[in-house]
Amino acid sequence: MTKLFLIFIFSTYLYSNTPTQTEILIIKQQKDIAQLEYEIKQIKQQMLKLYERHSTTDSKLSIVRQSNALKQIPSDFSLTSFKATTFKLHRDANIVNLSGISKRHFKKGDAFTSTSKRDNFIKISGRFENGKWISVKEDLYVLKDACKKR
Repeated sequence: MTKLFLIFIFSTYLYSNTPTQTEILIIKQQKDIAQLEYEIKQIKQQMLKLYERHSTTDSKLSIVRQSNALKQIPSDFSLTSFKATTFKLHRDANIVNLSGISKRHFKKGDAFTSTSKRDNFIKISGRFENGKWISVKEDLYVLKDACKKR
């Protein structure tokens, strides 16, 4: 009889200390939440490192969305060629493609080269980064009144 009583007490003790299905699910979800919060923290740290790297290495050149202030360059666009010349911006300016959509933003003092122009636009053939000239592969243009010959 005492053995049965002890078994009964021991089994009720074990039964009362074992978690229910709901408690098991809650514990699992808390672990999942903790894991996701850890992953979010890691991703935020990676994004911050990328942002800091971008802002220090490429501070003069940044991608910009479409500018409403710029008009589309006409489709009858004919370029006038001239001797390769270096230009320097005397104010910040958006760099646009033929559709008038801003692709980049140059800051005051940035230098670039060109060999052709049309009306109010100068075609950019190359730009300077860290003292080195880099060829520009796209058809990009800047307003003539934003720059001056160097």
